[in-house]
Amino acid sequence: DILEHTDFFAPDWQKSCHWPLIKYGVIAGSEMSTNESQAEPLSSEQRGREQLIHWLEEILQTPLTANADISLARLSEPNTLRETEFYYPMCSANSRTLTKLLTEHRNTARSGDQSSNHGQQRVHLPSYHQLKGMMHGFIDLIFQADGKFYVCDYKSSHLGNEYSDYHYQAMRDNIEKNHYDLQYLIYALALHRHLQYSMADYDPKQHFGGVYYLYLRGMSSDSQHQGCGVYHRAITLEELQQLDDIFAGEQTNV
Repeated sequence: DILEHTDFFAPDWQKSCHWPLIKYGVIAGSEMSTNESQAEPLSSEQRGREQLIHWLEEILQTPLTANADISLARLSEPNTLRETEFYYPMCSANSRTLTKLLTEHRNTARSGDQSSNHGQQRVHLPSYHQLKGMMHGFIDLIFQADGKFYVCDYKSSHLGNEYSDYHYQAMRDNIEKNHYDLQYLIYALALHRHLQYSMADYDPKQHFGGVYYLYLRGMSSDSQHQGCGVYHRAITLEELQQLDDIFAGEQTNV
C-alpha cells in the first residue's frame, strides 16, 4: 500500500505511510534506532515508523540492474503506473499448450546453469481442456526506463533472515514453486497487448523490457548485497506471440 502511493523520485513518507499504518496497525520498533541523535528516547511506535522508512528508502535505492542505471528512486511518477487493472478474453485457450510454454520458459532459464540441481522439468498445471471467460488482474507496477517498459511485482515472501537467502536461484525456486512465473507471463501479455494498441511504433524487441519481481525483504542498496532481492526475467518475442495465440484460441497443439 505504501509503495503504491509513494512518489519514488520524491517520497513524502508522512503522507504515504499515514493511512497504511492506521489500517494495519502500529509497527513496534527494535531498541536500536536509526536516528541516535534524538535528545528524547523514541517510543516503540516512533522507532517502528523510523525503521520502516529506513527500509523503504533501502528498497527505493536498490539497483535493479548490474550497472545501477535503474532503481525505483530514479523513476519519476509520470513514468509509472500503479495497481494497473487489466482484462482480456480467454478464447478457448488450451491449458496443455500453456503448460508446454511454461515448461519451456522454465527450462530455458535453467539451461547452462551449472549450479542448478533441478535439470529439465515439466510443469504440471490443472488439466482443463480449455480456458474460457475473462482474465482479470492487477499489476503492482508498470514502469518505463531507458525507452523500455517493465512489469514489476512486489513480494514480501520470507526466504531467510540474511540477504544471501535472496539470491537469484532462491528467488527462481520460490517463483516456480508458487507458479509466479505463470503469473508474470499473464501480466506480460497484458502489457504487450496494451502497448500494441497505445504505441504506433511499438516494437517488442525494442520496447518490452521484461519482468521484475522484487523480494522486498532481501533488497539492499549496499554493494556487497548486489542483486539480492531483485529478480529480472526477459520475455522473448516468440513467447509473447505464443501467449497471444494461446489466449486468442489459435494454438491447440501440444
